[in-house]
Amino acid sequence: DAIADALPVALSGEWSDAGKPVRCTTARLDALLRTCGVSRVSLLKIDVEGDELSVLHGLSASALAQIDQVAVEVHDLNGRLHRVLCLLRRHGFSATARAQGTTTVRGYRMVVPPQLNLWYVYARRLPTRKLRDRRRRAPSTLATLNRTAFTH
Repeated sequence: DAIADALPVALSGEWSDAGKPVRCTTARLDALLRTCGVSRVSLLKIDVEGDELSVLHGLSASALAQIDQVAVEVHDLNGRLHRVLCLLRRHGFSATARAQGTTTVRGYRMVVPPQLNLWYVYARRLPTRKLRDRRRRAPSTLATLNRTAFTH
């Protein structure tokens, strides 16, 4: 409820569906969490049409430490998928990526052309012990991405 009450302050402006630019004020998630007194985020869902790295880079290490899980749609241009996975792993998450494809859900056909190079990234915070063990191992390199799944 505190976040819902704070949203009109964090997001304001004129809204339109006419396809014209809309001017609005935004707030960093860090600030919103602090303002609302939120100490834990169970799931952070990010779908920002190509600006996912900007959102993740805009979160402080302390804000990322408050998040248990992340679900993000990534448009993999210029290595963006690899950078998203690395950033999440660096902050203590186990991350998996799965290519989006054409599917049918409840009779609705969703067509995703492979040229869009869209991926779902799912990340879950590692328990502290596993995180320590992962940091001790040598860093792995990313050679290729499998179009069906990428897990590390």
